[in-house]
Amino acid sequence: MKLIRPDELPLAIEALEAGELVVVPTRRWYMICANACDHVACARIYAGKGRPRSKSLAYILPSLGAADERFIMTPAAIQLASDFWPGDLAMILRWRDSEYAEQHLSVGVPNALVTLDSGLLGQLAGRSRVPIVATTANLSDPSKAFGPADHSSRG
Repeated sequence: MKLIRPDELPLAIEALEAGELVVVPTRRWYMICANACDHVACARIYAGKGRPRSKSLAYILPSLGAADERFIMTPAAIQLASDFWPGDLAMILRWRDSEYAEQHLSVGVPNALVTLDSGLLGQLAGRSRVPIVATTANLSDPSKAFGPADHSSRG
């Protein structure tokens, strides 16, 4: 795992495509990233953080258009995306294609936590040939077993 600086995006992309993890600084946090389709790499994030598998990772969109291609965008979601993406907003969205969703189990099925970042993380997702997942690079709180995209966490 390597911390990526802005001038090292090609190195980060190469690492992600090879199944490695990268750490990307954002305005608020350091984010640990992996190829969303690489179940081994995603498992390394869960293990390293002590994160329960029930807490999904965030799917980092490569573009606004990708949101509509991959997820069901309700009128409210379209309005929020138009107003706040790219930016700090993350939304829970339902996958359009359940077979495609199954390739991204670490992100959550049938819903995923989705964001379009305005900084280095967004640049990484926009230039990568593989889909990107991310989470903060800190240890998880073991008392919180479910994440926001997990269906069973809703009462």
